[in-house]
Amino acid sequence: MAAAVISVVVEVALTKAISILEEQINLAWDFKDELGKLHSSLALTRAFLQDAERRQLDEPVKVWLEQLRDIAYEADDVLDALAYIHLRRKVDTRMRTQVRNYFSPSKSHMAVTLKMAKKVKNINLSIKVVNNGATELGLQHRVPNSAPMSSGVGGTHSLVDSSRVVGREADIRRIIDLLIGSTTHQTLSLTSIVGMAGLGKTTVAKSICNDDKIQNHFKTIIWVCVAENFDVRRILVEMLESLTRKPCEIKNEDAILREIQKELKEKSFLLVLDDVWDEDIKNWEDLKSSLLGINESKQSSILVTSRGENVALVRDTPLDHRHHLKAVIEEECWSIIKERAFGNSPLSPELEAIGRDVAHKCGGMPLVATVIGGTMCNRWDRDEWVSLRDSSLWGSLERNEGIDVEMDLYGCITSCKMHALVHDLAQSISHVKLQNAFDGVNLWHSLFLNSGNFIHMVRDFKGLRVLKFGSVDIASLPYAIGKLKHLRYFDISRTLIERLPKSITQLYLLETLRLLMCFKLKKLPGGMKNLVSLRHLYLSFGRHVPVEIGCLTSLQTLPIFEVRAEKGRGIGELGCLVELGGELVIPGLENVRDEEGARGARLWEKKKLQKLIYLWNYRREGCSKEEEVLEGLEPHSNLKSLQIVLFKGEYYPSWLLQKTGGVPSASFQPMNLVELKLLRCGSVKILPTLGLYPSLKFLDIEGLDNVRCIGNEFYTNNCDMNKPIILFPALEIFTLKHMLGAKEWLDVEPTIAVFPSLKVLNIIQCDSLNIVPRMSRFSSLEKLEVYKCSKLSWIGNEPFPCSLKELKLNGCKSLPPGLSSCTSLRQLLIVDCSNLESIPEDVGQLNSLEELHISYCQNLKRFPEESLGCLTRLKRLELGPLSEEVEEFPGLGSIHHLHSSLKQLRLNGWDKPCSLPHQLQHLTTLEQLEIRDFDGLKALPEWLGNLSSLRILCFRGCNNLVHLPSKEALQLAFVSYIRLSTITRKQR
Repeated sequence: MAAAVISVVVEVALTKAISILEEQINLAWDFKDELGKLHSSLALTRAFLQDAERRQLDEPVKVWLEQLRDIAYEADDVLDALAYIHLRRKVDTRMRTQVRNYFSPSKSHMAVTLKMAKKVKNINLSIKVVNNGATELGLQHRVPNSAPMSSGVGGTHSLVDSSRVVGREADIRRIIDLLIGSTTHQTLSLTSIVGMAGLGKTTVAKSICNDDKIQNHFKTIIWVCVAENFDVRRILVEMLESLTRKPCEIKNEDAILREIQKELKEKSFLLVLDDVWDEDIKNWEDLKSSLLGINESKQSSILVTSRGENVALVRDTPLDHRHHLKAVIEEECWSIIKERAFGNSPLSPELEAIGRDVAHKCGGMPLVATVIGGTMCNRWDRDEWVSLRDSSLWGSLERNEGIDVEMDLYGCITSCKMHALVHDLAQSISHVKLQNAFDGVNLWHSLFLNSGNFIHMVRDFKGLRVLKFGSVDIASLPYAIGKLKHLRYFDISRTLIERLPKSITQLYLLETLRLLMCFKLKKLPGGMKNLVSLRHLYLSFGRHVPVEIGCLTSLQTLPIFEVRAEKGRGIGELGCLVELGGELVIPGLENVRDEEGARGARLWEKKKLQKLIYLWNYRREGCSKEEEVLEGLEPHSNLKSLQIVLFKGEYYPSWLLQKTGGVPSASFQPMNLVELKLLRCGSVKILPTLGLYPSLKFLDIEGLDNVRCIGNEFYTNNCDMNKPIILFPALEIFTLKHMLGAKEWLDVEPTIAVFPSLKVLNIIQCDSLNIVPRMSRFSSLEKLEVYKCSKLSWIGNEPFPCSLKELKLNGCKSLPPGLSSCTSLRQLLIVDCSNLESIPEDVGQLNSLEELHISYCQNLKRFPEESLGCLTRLKRLELGPLSEEVEEFPGLGSIHHLHSSLKQLRLNGWDKPCSLPHQLQHLTTLEQLEIRDFDGLKALPEWLGNLSSLRILCFRGCNNLVHLPSKEALQLAFVSYIRLSTITRKQR
């Protein structure tokens, strides 16, 4: 394997090993000293790694890296085994009916302890040999990606080779300016770098620390990799170790702070907290209060790198001190690959073209480009680069398969783990097997199966962390799955598996389980509550929710929780799942007894949940307590999206009502709600007050049959109307649908601003609605659809907003007045308007119109003769059928003016004898012509040959058509597709 790949593998393995060690040292193992030594040894080893990467082409260094890789893997597996044993004992203890001392002496316990202590000791000896070898090779201590080191006084350490940082110069300069400028104002300022995994947050931070301005400004630079474990004491220990260059033996936190204060006396410092995940404000406040007391006389800074905006928010980073890293452009990815693979050597045009294709596949991620460039170092063979470009694993990277990704409601990535996939991609193109004591499948960390051929060999892949079946045609899993004790990520989505083996409940380290679209899977085995490390459970069906899921207190992702009456499936199971985030659908709410039962879910505590869907069964019996139940389902104020479906109470809960004035209480506040859907709540009589929801962008009200009037209570409640207010300030899309009882949608006073941001308004199948607000109130409206509202009348003669681009009227009583004001209108559909007898003259003033449909208006008789020809941008036109009283299509007298724009034409006819309108022969740009229901049409004219651009010609329901144009005419028109169909209007 290329040295670049080895260095990435070693860095990942060492980072993980040290992270696990930090947890294991604090457990009641009988060999804490050996674990502490291992922690220090691994940290020292990582200090050599940066320099080793710079000298990776030296053969002795490559051998050293390979040795280190082997030991890193062994340490990873041993420490993983320690974590597994700890969790297994924890589960076993919980299952005992009589709890005894967790670490009470026993023969089995002593045997395991001695065995694990011996393994740790052997790794320590191996690490010592490797570190001695590094010294003999002349490798220097440097700050690796996340090792804690300080620059000290009077000297600095090179943190990164700045020549390798490509495409981030502007980011680096910006953050340096923030850091230096901020210390002139605050004793301890905070700056955050936010960006998903793979975008180089750590590399940027290292480059900043290596900058001369930063090193001159801050006397000391301290680096701590935080990752998932935001432990204040651990961070302080690593700070002290980086300052003193020796292991910390002090146990007391106050004593550690005093030592740090002594080291930093009269020195300004920059503390880098790298890769912070934690969003708990208490942890941050604890650390902040400790740091503030260290050195009050000098102005210092903290630089945080994180994958999520929420981390910066919790840490009170000012908006102008949050710097978001974006994906680097394709050219920059190619620069990274080219530099690492070829240096300054010239390339052939063909090889460069292939290399640029590879850069495109990197998706703007410097980490991927760096690994690929190092892997392909000094490889000039075209076929190798083609093999890299065409590798099947690129598809997994593009689809985020094998990457543990969390997103918020609008697609923003909040966390992403991708090192395993990058490693596999590097391995797949290196064509070199791992040659050491751990050679073979036992060493593999990730396995992606596209067939079931290897399913019964899975037990041989003992070191697997990631196992994914890609839509594999398998119906069962072997019991040996339970032997994969290192497994973290397991995906059987879209398989035919009918049951999971009981042994899966022994995967105590499993963090992600994906069961999406498993249609054959009946239910999960008992004992799933033992998966105490499970964080992400992806389901498509409620029946796959484990019994007693409330025991899985680390759970962060749970798409659906179906409430049932049986034990272990009640809504109270959600109460302990305080880390739940993302989207949660809760069907079966008819099985919640009352408000007290609903409050058992403790949804108001779940600050990471962004979307909630409350769902009742349509066929349920009895609904007397539903108002109480919904009252108890009060969410946290961080919620962005809420849907309430099939609720049968008469009134919505108090927490949904708009609160105005006063100090916000601990109850639900609507400031973050972006989307609200109230669907098929047929007994509700009054809409909730929503006008002052500040962030509401999407509102969907459907099937509230008992609402008679949309009035003042919809806009505001108990609000001082003398003060300037804006109602529905952020609303962009509003849908009213199936409001069968609603007769009026009232306007507000003309002096009050309302709907300033509304772009899309849909009024669908509101059969009784006869009044809506004046359209001029919707000043930003771009799309209006009115469907099957036969009683609707338009108020006044005020013009429509000039911003309107699409207008669709279907089954309406009349056309709105003042269409000529719609100067931006591009699409106009008038369909099934039975009372319409004529089209107004001002249609010809719609100069931006590109698409016009006037169809199935049975009483339409008149179309202004000159209006159609004025629509010189028209590309698509549909007309007819018209009134039976009309002998031919009206309004076509000026259609010849459309000869340079019209591309598609559809005419819907009627039964009377007729021929194609002769005016069509002038439409020389027409590409598609469709004729429907011309029962009187018997022959097509020869002038069809004049339509030189015609490519598609269709006839449907022309039952008496017997004569086509001559072959010569059709060839002249270059028609490539002709379709004849006898489908009639009744069949349509």
